[in-house]
Amino acid sequence: MQLGQIALFCVAAALFVLAARRYDMKIFLGLAPMEGGISSQGLDTGGVLALVRHPWYLAGLLLVWSRDLTLADVLVNLVICAYLWIGSILEERKLVRVYGEVYRHYQRRVPMLVPWKWPWR
Repeated sequence: MQLGQIALFCVAAALFVLAARRYDMKIFLGLAPMEGGISSQGLDTGGVLALVRHPWYLAGLLLVWSRDLTLADVLVNLVICAYLWIGSILEERKLVRVYGEVYRHYQRRVPMLVPWKWPWR
């Protein structure tokens, strides 16, 4: 494994862990209901969620590119990337329905997948 691959893997692992700390895992796993479609805590925009709206999707994208690749792997990764990108768009639509204007404001402040804005700006 090359240094770049190790770096991508480590960033992806960190994103998974940091995001898991922000999510209510019981609700995420379907073990607890959401009250009226909204988590009892409301919309969490802190921690890693202040840098990127979908840290697990970003981590998944980083993971698929953090391994040795053959031509077949590159083609499969492109399909996986398209799947994750479409999934994030569908997730966005659902979150706008659930949280309304609060989520729209969050969308304007925080990038969806690539953290190109910084929260202190």
